[in-house]
Amino acid sequence: MDPIKKSAKRRSFLKSLTKQLAISNIEDRATNVRITCYANIRNAMEALDVKVISRPAPGTAPEYAPRSNRPSCHLCRAQYKRQRKTWSYCYSCNKVVCAGHSTTLHRCHSCTPG
Repeated sequence: MDPIKKSAKRRSFLKSLTKQLAISNIEDRATNVRITCYANIRNAMEALDVKVISRPAPGTAPEYAPRSNRPSCHLCRAQYKRQRKTWSYCYSCNKVVCAGHSTTLHRCHSCTPG
């Protein structure tokens, strides 16, 4: 057998093997909007016959996670200018208080006796 034909045959086998091994990873990445926003990456994926997700219209707003409605501790805001989110309320004054500024009964330090 001619060595040139043998190397060409081997090269085509390696190319097809490479494509078979990489195609599942490329298909996963084709669904990522951040990756497919670049034209050169989209073109390379489409050259490999991978279906790339359609880009959203420029006027549409992206969907973000909804903002948290959890209140922040009133003592953290006053003392440290920090917004420590919590669901606990002071048993006495009914203000929002975090675990760091409360006892086991969820009383803020300003309402705790002594």
